[in-house]
Amino acid sequence: GTLAGSLPARGAGLHSLQEIVSCEMGEDSHPRGVRRLYYDGELLLSCGLETHGCTVPQASAQTLALEMEKTCDMDELSRHYWAHVRGELYLTGSVFAPSVPPAVTVTCSQALEGTDNLTCQAVSFSPQNISVAWYQDEKAVSPDTQQSGGVLPDGNGTYRTWVTLRVPQGEEQRFSCHVEHGGNHSVHAVPSRGQAQGEESRPVALGCWGYKNPFLQERLQ
Repeated sequence: GTLAGSLPARGAGLHSLQEIVSCEMGEDSHPRGVRRLYYDGELLLSCGLETHGCTVPQASAQTLALEMEKTCDMDELSRHYWAHVRGELYLTGSVFAPSVPPAVTVTCSQALEGTDNLTCQAVSFSPQNISVAWYQDEKAVSPDTQQSGGVLPDGNGTYRTWVTLRVPQGEEQRFSCHVEHGGNHSVHAVPSRGQAQGEESRPVALGCWGYKNPFLQERLQ
């Protein structure tokens, strides 16, 4: 059975929480840092130190965590163990952190003469794992030509990011922004001039305008 199912049978005696940080050689001969968390010898959480991504091997990981909270002796040591495990699972977004879909807007602003900046912005999403990329004529645009702002915390448990692409004026409608988050995929077209883009309760983006962002322009040059 699963670890969660075996916890009640173990009773409220002593339990162990073990954290191992190691360096492993991948198939490409590149060393990678790995951090694993074990509960009573069973693998609970595995994290890649380079990718900052974690996986929960047990399908019933959330049930496991709840069982830990109910069955462990609630003395000071047990509370410390529980708080540590709960914190690890929450911070990775694997357990307890609710999945919040991103609010996506697409804007177009004039850049250098004859070119426009297309910006796709995703905000208020959780967990932080997300893919935002520009496509031209349904084909992925090279990442080297896209300027990403990275995934940044909003301070309220959600995250935000943006990706900007410079395109020739008049060709904006050939591009679209593809967003993948939490197993969901969405496509966002560049709005026509003066046309609103987005849904109710979502930020509204209009078509291209003449405003120039000096900071963004400098980064894209």
